[in-house]
Formats: sequence, structure tokens, C-alpha cells
Amino acid sequence: MSQFPTAAHASAWAKLAPQTIQSGATSRPGRTGKGNRWLRGALGDVAMAVGKTDTFLGERYRRIRRRRGKQKAVVALARAILEIAYLLIADPTLRFNDLGADYYDRLDPSRQTRNKIREIERLNPGVKVTLAPAETAA
Repeated sequence: MSQFPTAAHASAWAKLAPQTIQSGATSRPGRTGKGNRWLRGALGDVAMAVGKTDTFLGERYRRIRRRRGKQKAVVALARAILEIAYLLIADPTLRFNDLGADYYDRLDPSRQTRNKIREIERLNPGVKVTLAPAETAA
């Protein structure tokens, strides 16, 4: 573990950290590189398996996959798994605590409500959704 001062150094060695290509004011994402193909392959397999579970990492995979695509989600999750493994190996007293699949939903309920309204409006073009308080039964 002394080879890598931080978890980010370990993920950079495995080439799971994306580059940023910048020319003047223009910046664009770059490739991650080749790295250790055996480690990347194993982490990719683990990421695909974890992506199907009902855990925090599984939900993170599904969120990234919706926005960026499957392959980028696999690489992002592989990096997260490698960094978690690094921290667990570096500190034997540390224990992994899964945050749960509903972690993002608990962060900001109003954001979740807004996102659901946008999704309904996207699925039904021309329909405007408004929320009204429920009337109490007398």
C-alpha cells in the first residue's frame, strides 16, 4: 500500500481516472488509457455484477448509466470500487457501510418531486402537471 499515497493514485495507476484534454478555453474529456488490463477486467466484471444489485453502488451505476451510457458507468463504478477496496486494505479497522439504494432519494425530497413531475410531463407531451394539497375527508 505504500506504493500509492491515496486511493486516487491507485485508480490513476489502474487508468480508471479520465484525462481532461484542454486547449485554450476549450476542454473536452479524454480517454482513461490502458492500464493494467487484468485489474480493469476484474473491476469491470465486478462493476457489472454490482450494477444489478439493490445497493448504493447499484443505484449509482443506474444513475450514471441513464446520463452517460453503460460503458462510462462501468468505468465510474470500477473506480469507486477500487477506491473503496484501497481504503479497506489501507486501514484494517475500517468497515464498509452501504448507504442504501434510497440514499439519493433521501437527500432532497423536493428535488425528487420536481424530477418526477418533469418525467410525467416528458412522457405526456402537452400536459402540464400541477400539485394541489389533498383535501381531508370530513
